[in-house]
Amino acid sequence: MTEIKICGLTREEDVDAALAFGATMLGFIHVPGTPRFSDIDRLRQLLPRAAGKAKTVLVVQDLPADQLDLLRAELAFDLFQFHGQEPPEHLSRWKGYKVIHMRGGAPDPEELKRYGTPFLLDTQVRGQKGGTGKTFDWTVLPGIHGDCLVAGGLTHENVAELITRYRPWGVDVSSGVEASPGQKDHNKLQQFITNARRASAA
Repeated sequence: MTEIKICGLTREEDVDAALAFGATMLGFIHVPGTPRFSDIDRLRQLLPRAAGKAKTVLVVQDLPADQLDLLRAELAFDLFQFHGQEPPEHLSRWKGYKVIHMRGGAPDPEELKRYGTPFLLDTQVRGQKGGTGKTFDWTVLPGIHGDCLVAGGLTHENVAELITRYRPWGVDVSSGVEASPGQKDHNKLQQFITNARRASAA
């Protein structure tokens, strides 16, 4: 079954809805200056709602070691998603996976090998830290080996096509199921998860 990750969650009601509709991974963004940022106090309120129900992922970018240690000590979550220039050893030391930024064409296989799997492929847009809402060229996917989460421009209208044609390990959506940044549209959320699950089971 395809992993279904709902990212950029900022509200309790959206966490509850994602779980009720069948998401298997939930993402919370701890990158200051981004529209879906949650500070530690907010994360303390959000993360426990998903405990034991879905994998919880904390999205970070280029944080120093002492801050990563603090987050691990202060919060209960499953994985870091490293969105910056973090070295491969971060993944084992702090338990997480790496975002590989798609800049056109296929990713460097040596980069994928260094970081291992799973990894997340997301569209790179100059001047933006993530959540671009733009797809990349999915035709590169058959040549990529390992457990791959696909992000970038996914919606309830195209997620079934992605899963049916390319069978990624997982799909990741944020802006594609929103009414506004950080606020999920529950109808879109339900349709996305339903379409993803049906395509995965087919």
